[in-house]
Amino acid sequence: MDLRHLTARALRRASLAAGGITPLDKAANIVDSRVVWRDGFTSWLTMANAGMMDPGNLHCFNHAVERLPAGAPVVEIGAFCGLSTNLLGHFKRLHGKRNRLISVDPWMFEGAPEAAGMLGQGPVSFGEYRDHVMDSYRRNVRLFSKDDLPAAVELTSDAFFAAWDRGETVTDLWGQALKLGGGLSMVFVDGNHSYPFARRDVDNAARNLVVGGWLFLDDSGDGSGWEVTRVVDELRRDPRFRHVMANPNHLFEKVA
Repeated sequence: MDLRHLTARALRRASLAAGGITPLDKAANIVDSRVVWRDGFTSWLTMANAGMMDPGNLHCFNHAVERLPAGAPVVEIGAFCGLSTNLLGHFKRLHGKRNRLISVDPWMFEGAPEAAGMLGQGPVSFGEYRDHVMDSYRRNVRLFSKDDLPAAVELTSDAFFAAWDRGETVTDLWGQALKLGGGLSMVFVDGNHSYPFARRDVDNAARNLVVGGWLFLDDSGDGSGWEVTRVVDELRRDPRFRHVMANPNHLFEKVA
């Protein structure tokens, strides 16, 4: 698609954005049995900010963020170039939520070789790729979330939750000190998709979520092929959680 067509599509989506959110912007759209959120900001953002995001996630983000049970932080596991970070920040903005958003990512990519390995037959090493992705995260988040800059912690999720349980203070990507510990109001799980990692992420989230908090698993839609779907099946039988929706990825509320 050339620049002219991209621009025309963006303008159609964002034609009312300058005047704020209107009923037309805010209306849900049904696409392939999924509810898809669209507004001017998300239309422009998703064109410029690299990331792998099912459009249905936006409706789940909106549902959960609007109903955050407390002022406790929101944690996203897996940030890549900052698309989900900026989208979560956008829904916080829409609903007037001041909960601290914390991105957790070691920026080490699932299935990638060591840093010296190359991207296929190209001239770029995975070390260079990692540097580029982290720089993209910084630039994207500094621009699109500049009114409420999230914390960004360069740790694996296992290391992060261990530090959280110990109440440690860590330094984030912006050089800010961040005191860890306490309850969480929402956890978005989008890290390593293999079963042992996804299961530990959910267990760590469940232990720290307050009652009424939200647990959302990316790439968990039925038939996705990722092992995280096994965790969804287990959560459906877990009395601590209520299954809220699949759009197509699964959103749960902690009830006990």
